[in-house]
Amino acid sequence: MIITARSRIHVSLADMAFASPRGFGGVGFAIRDPCTCVRISPATQIQIDGIDKLDARSKFALSELVERMVLRANKTGCKIELLNSPPQHVGFGSQTSLSLAVAAGINAIYDIGLQQDELQLLSGRGGGSGVGIHAFFHGGVIWDAGRAREEIVAYQPSGAGAPITLPPLMLRIHFPTTWSVVLALPDCLTISGASEKEFFQNNTPIPELESLRTMAELYHGVLPAFHNSDYRALARSLKTIHGFGFKSREFRRLPESIQEAVQCLQSRGLAAGISSLGPLIYILQEDTNSITELVEQCLRPLSLKSLSRVLGCDSGHDVSP
Repeated sequence: MIITARSRIHVSLADMAFASPRGFGGVGFAIRDPCTCVRISPATQIQIDGIDKLDARSKFALSELVERMVLRANKTGCKIELLNSPPQHVGFGSQTSLSLAVAAGINAIYDIGLQQDELQLLSGRGGGSGVGIHAFFHGGVIWDAGRAREEIVAYQPSGAGAPITLPPLMLRIHFPTTWSVVLALPDCLTISGASEKEFFQNNTPIPELESLRTMAELYHGVLPAFHNSDYRALARSLKTIHGFGFKSREFRRLPESIQEAVQCLQSRGLAAGISSLGPLIYILQEDTNSITELVEQCLRPLSLKSLSRVLGCDSGHDVSP
């Protein structure tokens, strides 16, 4: 059995100030490529192949997850082959896609009977953002409502601690069919593990007013713009969100050249931003034509690892024999 999981773009976290009854929360959307692709096969012992490019922390988390799932299946093993995976720690949500692909695959191949919410909890993801764990099952544009304030000791990255309860899926919107997404991945250092956790510790909680403004811009700006396919409204909201709150802190940690490139795009009326902590830059386009000259002009000063155009995706994963 092969599980193909979509990547996601994370627009912004919402409440990073304990300004409301719920912490975290936010908005993001699924994209068709790049994908995480995993082959799952029955076996008498645990075997995990194709993970050479994963960091040590991700290998350990994957090994633990497979052991948990095999135990739930009352089996002695399972063969996991990672056939394809996006770059780690750049903004694709690759760890969440991989964890859920493996959990869902073992659940299906051994007919364990676990439901969506059980798989989400077993994956160990969703401790911060719930966009990825919901996008895997639903695709489209996702709004999650975060976690109850009393559950949150401190603001941490999604993989730093498994959630007690799942972030509720409040809304799922179809991705506009006439829009596409340009993905630009700059060649720069990434942040993960202890460094990412330290970033959260040093930059939260933020002032309450900044969180409230972010929430207003997400729920009365970004989400209606997607719902109405209103490109100009989305461009305005993304530009605003990058100017304050936790997103501005994620943005300002990046090299000046990346900040200038995104500001160049935004100043020209393009709906652009960074996904999660970056450095992945996303630019939505109103049609499915090739990458425009204006986009290339703003990105020209950057050293890019990759530049591509993809479509949004209204499904989170596919299963094939």
